[in-house]
Amino acid sequence: AEALSQRPEVRRVHYPGLESDPGHRFASSLFAGFGGMLSFYLDDAARAESFLKRVRIPLHAASLGGVESLVVRPSRSTHLGQSEEDRQRLGITDELVRLSVGIEDPEELEADLIQALESR
Repeated sequence: AEALSQRPEVRRVHYPGLESDPGHRFASSLFAGFGGMLSFYLDDAARAESFLKRVRIPLHAASLGGVESLVVRPSRSTHLGQSEEDRQRLGITDELVRLSVGIEDPEELEADLIQALESR
């Protein structure tokens, strides 16, 4: 989450483990850790599409509950049945990517995410 939040291609990261997250203080009062689920908005829909094509470690899957890292673009999968208006109201834009971090080596996963961001 920290590495993604520092990238110029990433507009915003949602993860309660980041001090900049609006829910950080509340989550800190409830939990000892923050888990492996996060989401982030890329600078545009084309980059989000490219990112999903370029990542090598996370599998592109609608389910986010395995031991392997999984990545999904909700506007084109899990929320495709909702109207564009409803998705926009919920913040589920074409730039949104969700990531469930699995048991892979964190440094390898971070390197993979960054290489996927750097190319279109």
